[in-house]
Parts: sequence; C-alpha cells; structure tokens
Amino acid sequence: MNVPGRVLLDTNIVNFILDWGEVIHDGGAIERIVSERDAEDILALRNIWITAQRASWQLAVSPRTYAEISATTDAIRRRALETWFQELRFYWRQFFKEDDLSDFAADSLARRLVPSAALAVLSDFSDRELLAHAVAYGCDAMCTRDRKTILRHQNKLRLVPVRIFTPTEWWAAISKDAAIWV
Repeated sequence: MNVPGRVLLDTNIVNFILDWGEVIHDGGAIERIVSERDAEDILALRNIWITAQRASWQLAVSPRTYAEISATTDAIRRRALETWFQELRFYWRQFFKEDDLSDFAADSLARRLVPSAALAVLSDFSDRELLAHAVAYGCDAMCTRDRKTILRHQNKLRLVPVRIFTPTEWWAAISKDAAIWV
C-alpha cells in the first residue's frame, strides 16, 4: 500500500474546497454546468474527506498559501478563504508541533531549493516555494489542480521526494485501500 500520510494542499485546492464545500463536506449536488474534470475532482475530494474522517492522514498548508490568500482582492472572498485556511492551519499545527517542525527550517530549505535545478522547471516562485515547503514538512505528496505550471511538469519533477497529483489522482491512489479505514 502506498498511501500518502502527509499531503500539502496547494492554494488552488484550498480555494476549490471553499468553492465546493457544500458538495464535498455535506453531499450536495454538483451543478450541471461544471466541467467533467471539475466534477471528478469534486467527487474525489468528497471521497477523500469521507475516508479521512477515519484515517490518520495529515493535511499540511504553507505560509506561502496564506500569502497567496491574503492577496485575494475580493474582501469577502479573502475573509472566507482566511477563515478556511485558519481551520486547516489549526489542524496542521497539531502535527507540526508533534513532529518538531518549524517554519524557520522550512523557509531555510525553501531558500536553498527554490533557485535549485530540481525546481527550475517551475516558472512560478510560489509554486517552487510551496513544493519546497512540502519537502521541508516531510510531506509524501502535494495535491494541486495547477495544470498549467505544476502538473504538466510532473515527470520533470521526479527528483523531488514529494508525489504531485490532482484530487482525482489522489483518490485513485488510495481508493482501493479506502476500506481499511471503515
């Protein structure tokens, strides 16, 4: 079984879960206008969340995520995102303390990794920093929907010790073992 125990959520996943929270957390209906790809990711996240209630997975968020959320121009959306981020951060910080992790150490590693050849394929500084934080936090994986910059380079990022996948790929990786947590 190759189930990721600790997964960093990219900022776009935090946004996506906020947008589709009623469907993911409460079993609401998916609107017909949603693309097939979005619907698959929504259902995958619903299944992941249901399974996670019984599993001991750790969901990580980065200070970079908060910086990106803070840059949201719509004040109402920014407040909603900040509230959701703080919930995720509170959950993450329980494990953070247990494993004696530090933002200082994560930032230190990020300063070395961000300009490195290992992450050079990613044109966006924030993407490189998020992935560096995932490494520093000992994450097994990073979940993203960023197909334009991160996911299209998955093969070129194989030297990075963190798996990168979409919610649908994450669910595919764990669904066959989901019954373990029933």
